[in-house]
Amino acid sequence: MIVLRRNTPARRAQHPADRFLNELLNDNFFNFGNARQSIPTFAGTNVYEAEGNLVFETELPGLSRENVKVKLEDNTLFISGEVQKDESIKQEQYLNVGRRYGTFERRFNLPEGIEVDAPDKINAALENGILKVSLPLKESLQPQTFEIEVK
Repeated sequence: MIVLRRNTPARRAQHPADRFLNELLNDNFFNFGNARQSIPTFAGTNVYEAEGNLVFETELPGLSRENVKVKLEDNTLFISGEVQKDESIKQEQYLNVGRRYGTFERRFNLPEGIEVDAPDKINAALENGILKVSLPLKESLQPQTFEIEVK
C-alpha cells in the first residue's frame, strides 16, 4: 500500500514527536485494508451537564427499548444493542444498502463525582430515536472560576 501525504505548512509546523505519533497511529493502527470504514458512526453521543446530572444523549434511530442495553460497571457507562435487518427483504432486492446492521457498543469512562451508589437516581429513556441517560452528580463538573483579591 502506498500512502501519499501533502507537506502542508501546518504539517511542517507540527512538533516532530507529535507528527511521529500521529503517523504511527494512523498508518499502523487504522490501516487494516478498509478498516477506516468499520469505525462506528452509529450511536453518536452528546455529553453535557444539566440540573445536577451528567447527561448522555445517544442517537439510536430505528431501535426499540428491547434492542438497547444500558449498564454501569466499574465507573464505565456501557450503551449497547443490536440493529436488526428486515429479513423479509431478500438480498437481491436491494439496490443500495446504506444502513448499518448488527451489534454495537459504546463505552464512556465516567469522571469522579458521579453518584454510582444511587441506582434509583439513574434514568434512561428512549424517545424518538434518542437514548437519554442521566447520572446524578455529587457536585458540578464545570470548572469554578472566581477572582481572588490581591492584598
